Amino acid sequence: MKRKLSKCALMRLNAKKPLTQEEVAEKLNMNRNTYAKKEKGEAEFTLSELRILAKLFDVKFSDFIEN
Repeated sequence: MKRKLSKCALMRLNAKKPLTQEEVAEKLNMNRNTYAKKEKGEAEFTLSELRILAKLFDVKFSDFIEN
C-alpha cells in the first residue's frame, strides 16, 4: 500500500483549495518541516493523515490508496 503522495498530486489538490504548508501542517497536527518532508516524498503519510487530507481537500480517501 502506497502512502506517499507525489508533489504533483498535492499541488493539484492544493490548487482546488489553496492552503499554505503551515495551514495543512496545523490540520495534521505536525510542524511545517515535517509536512514539507512528507510533501516532498521524503517521508510517508500515516493512514490517519491521509484521512485528514481527504477531508481537507474534499476527495475520497480511497483515491490515496494504491493496491
